[in-house]
Amino acid sequence: MPETKKVLLVDDDVDLVEANKIVLEANGYTVVTAYNGEDGLNTALKETPDIIILDVSMEKKDEGFYVSQRIRSRPEIAKTPILMITAIHKCTKLKFSPQTDGEYLPVNEFLDKPVDPSTLISLVEKWIKASQN
Repeated sequence: MPETKKVLLVDDDVDLVEANKIVLEANGYTVVTAYNGEDGLNTALKETPDIIILDVSMEKKDEGFYVSQRIRSRPEIAKTPILMITAIHKCTKLKFSPQTDGEYLPVNEFLDKPVDPSTLISLVEKWIKASQN
């Protein structure tokens, strides 16, 4: 049997975490969770997930940005793919892209909340596969 891949969900929205956890577990992933940036970083270091799904706005409106930078600065998890989920595009005119904002926002992909379950699974699979090559 193939090894189960581990996903870390970091978001302060408990309902969103639970909904995404159900979708991911139904597709064979092991899911660990954290509800703020500091716990997310500590969980990433402890659990070494295959991918991290990280919210932008938690205790602070831009907390996810700083967490992504801190993840990239830690050699043991620096190459872990990060999918950043956000509703910031709906409430501001800001638009982020890994291609144009990669130095400041070192993530692999941005997703708008709410995330369609099939899109979530597709991107998790894509980035886990890419990280293994």
